[in-house]
Amino acid sequence: MTPTLLATLLLTLPLAADGVKEDLKQAGKAVGQTAKEGGKAVGQTAKEGGKAVGHAAKEGGKTIGHAAKEGGKAVGHAAKEGGKAVGHGATTAAKGVAKGAKEAAQGVKEAVKK
Repeated sequence: MTPTLLATLLLTLPLAADGVKEDLKQAGKAVGQTAKEGGKAVGQTAKEGGKAVGHAAKEGGKTIGHAAKEGGKAVGHAAKEGGKAVGHGATTAAKGVAKGAKEAAQGVKEAVKK
């Protein structure tokens, strides 16, 4: 029963049954208190559920951001290593060309001497 209905019943009851009237009044208070506590519990549960959803979304965002950061680092590292390899290859090729030119010059000197 709702508290309004109980109040209406209490006002319309004859005054002869004071004990019964008091019992009804106490029962109405108990019903109202139980409804109030139930409402608080539902509100608290909804609040906690909302916090949990928000926290999960935040953590998911952090994980995605971290993965993107690590992926970016990996790409940068691969580019750096690739650049080193290209530079090393160019250095080796330049050494080979210089060595070949030196040997060719030596061959020309020997040919001129003979």
